[in-house]
Amino acid sequence: MGALSERVIRRITADDVEETIGVFRASCGPSHAFLKPDFLGRTEQKMRERTLLGWDTYVLVDGGIRGFICVCGGFVDALFVDPRFQGRGLGKELVDHVKSGAQALILSVFAQNAGAIRFYQREEFWAVAVKDHHETGETIVLLQWKAKA
Repeated sequence: MGALSERVIRRITADDVEETIGVFRASCGPSHAFLKPDFLGRTEQKMRERTLLGWDTYVLVDGGIRGFICVCGGFVDALFVDPRFQGRGLGKELVDHVKSGAQALILSVFAQNAGAIRFYQREEFWAVAVKDHHETGETIVLLQWKAKA
């Protein structure tokens, strides 16, 4: 009888990059359809070259990489969960993981990504500013979470 996989959150390794990029690609289609493919391509390249291994990136592994979160100095740059595994609490687990070592976190989300905004509000991130995203012309919302005193 085969062993059951155990869900774990751990730091990314170089061997995880391509599978993690696959999660990013799968997630962006449904949640970021309003963005142009060239912008998404540049974002993917930036993740591959700098963000994934250069920042504090954690992958959630459960029979494969199902989601990831990238954080640098209290700024959450990316949180993506494979759409086939959304709605199972994986995103919350990743957010809780980075909250556990932080006093405050801030992130930006495209205003058109209403599902992400609802998710972050459930996780007690609140809007602190609205700005134009210079590369895309889209509106972004800055959201912040603070640990309870």
